[in-house]
Amino acid sequence: MGRILRLLKSDFTSGEVDPLLHARQDIKHYFTGAERMRNVFVIPQGGFKDRPGLKFVNDVSATASGNDPDDGARFISFEFSFSPDVTYLLLFLDQEIRVYKDGEQVHTITGLTQWTGDKLDKLNWTQSNDTLIIFHPEIQPYRILRVSDTSWTVSALSFDYIPKYDYSPTSSNPLGNITPSDVDGEIKISSAGSVWTLSHVGQKVEGNGGLARIVQFNSSSSVVAVVEIPFYNTDSITSGEWTLLEGFEDVWSNTRGWPACGTFHDGRLWMGGGPRPSTIWGSRIGSFFDFESGTGLDDEPIDLTLDTDQLNDIVNLFSLRDLVIFTTGGEFYVPERPITPNSSSTINATRRGSQKGLRVQELDGAALFVQRGGKAIREFVLIEDGSGNYVSDNLSLLSSHMINNPIDFSKRKATSTDENDLLILINTDGTAAICSAIRSQQVIAWSTMDTPNGVLQRVGVDDTDIYFLVKRTVNGVSKWFVEMFDSTLRHDSAVYVDTSSSATSTITAAHLLNEDNIHCYADDNYQGDFTLDGSGQATIPNESDNYYEAGYYFEVEAKTLPIEPSLPEGTSFNKKKRIIEIASELSETEHVVFNDREVTFKKFGVAGSNSPLDVDGKEFSGRHTEEGFVGFSEEAQITISKNRPGKMTVLALTATVSV
Repeated sequence: MGRILRLLKSDFTSGEVDPLLHARQDIKHYFTGAERMRNVFVIPQGGFKDRPGLKFVNDVSATASGNDPDDGARFISFEFSFSPDVTYLLLFLDQEIRVYKDGEQVHTITGLTQWTGDKLDKLNWTQSNDTLIIFHPEIQPYRILRVSDTSWTVSALSFDYIPKYDYSPTSSNPLGNITPSDVDGEIKISSAGSVWTLSHVGQKVEGNGGLARIVQFNSSSSVVAVVEIPFYNTDSITSGEWTLLEGFEDVWSNTRGWPACGTFHDGRLWMGGGPRPSTIWGSRIGSFFDFESGTGLDDEPIDLTLDTDQLNDIVNLFSLRDLVIFTTGGEFYVPERPITPNSSSTINATRRGSQKGLRVQELDGAALFVQRGGKAIREFVLIEDGSGNYVSDNLSLLSSHMINNPIDFSKRKATSTDENDLLILINTDGTAAICSAIRSQQVIAWSTMDTPNGVLQRVGVDDTDIYFLVKRTVNGVSKWFVEMFDSTLRHDSAVYVDTSSSATSTITAAHLLNEDNIHCYADDNYQGDFTLDGSGQATIPNESDNYYEAGYYFEVEAKTLPIEPSLPEGTSFNKKKRIIEIASELSETEHVVFNDREVTFKKFGVAGSNSPLDVDGKEFSGRHTEEGFVGFSEEAQITISKNRPGKMTVLALTATVSV
């Protein structure tokens, strides 16, 4: 005789899990995970809701250079320090920047010939106060300053001093004796006869146990130098017993290349990678553009090279408690605090390696990075055992199938109690992997995002707003739209029009002209789907008195893992089961479908003008039960979906199962 069991599922905090885990009933994540989470977000309370719609912001298909965004694009955030509530998002396109604020484009900067589209995927950046510094290994760093919403300055970064390096070292023994004025510090080196020329500035003198770098040419018989290794004494050094080391040149230049990344940490600007891929440089404290090595004083510039048994091409620098260095070969940190020229070293904490072109994101004290190869998201975090060491835990271990060689990575912090922090990765296939996370509660819930008639190409976060660059095919033509999450909307590439001052039965979405399958809500009521004409207009059946919104309907699906209740005789695995009833706890839900059955919230009541059947459908909150499901299967799963636009929040499900 069969058994009737009632099983509650109110926890989806493991999100969509890897198909390889679908038989792992021995781990807790089986009972807090799902087989499919598409276009939904897990909420802190354990349930899930459909993701926000995408508001159409503007069309960026036509750039000033004539090249479309397929040639390259990148979002970079900018926070105005004198007013923390004023934030911007900069969209870098081929040779131009679009400036966005509060969901609108407010300015365009053109003529930026240094940033062609093919270089944008290697941009890295850091900001201090109102100075945004842009790095690229082939381009001199640039500084971007805000004057007003519609006035911005972009200029090449002018360094007070660029350090030297002997890319092509040579040595010689010039004729003539030399005499140092002191054994250490900044000294004068005098020569007997004409020895020095202006070209010797930046070169080095070695002899009498010492090494000094020439910093100033006085005359053919006198130069000023900074001692790097102290001389034994100030005695005259005989010709032939001292060496002039040449071949030193600016470590960064248009010929050699420029730093690939940078960050601000402990009063210094730190830069790394580029022409010397395993070296970082720290500026003088309080003087961010002075990198002239000095006499070893605590506030003077620093350079450090990572010396290990593998290639460590630096791709990101990040300021946590310590200065963290992310390379293609592993993760390093500088343990000293403060960091000084005479007290600086690096520790190779882990050897995972980072993917080039993707910046590190911070989440509750952890640095998140995409592992080299693009198949895992790891968090570099301090071990809480007092050792001061770090680990690189796999944040996507349970959902590794959703990480598909990401091309962009961003993060938005939670803004309310019904939201988690969101990590957004854009995959090469045009989908996004989104993680709803609360590290303190060990909530790591991944879900997939896609959009109808389009692919996601870039993502950017302007404080609380999340923007996407979306490539769509409209009326047979490729278009590139900037769109942003809007929790009030039910559609993608959506327009919202206030009609309270002028009621209308005509909807307009000019950017989607001649498109079919455009859905519409008006005054909280679903109007159906329509085909827009050549002006982007259509007529809806019910006049809109307050508002309408129109756009693409995006599909939603959440599917539980197979229900496998335990039986007295053992597991129910591979036994036939039938779901008889599905009870749900819903919140502010307009529309939902359980196992292909659309839920109807209207109820029969007293006939007449006040009958519930005559009242427009509104959001439903509370408990709802659907009965009469038929059919046996070995999996007995619940699929929650929609077949039209409408808000949905599922807090809990209870399945009555016959086994």
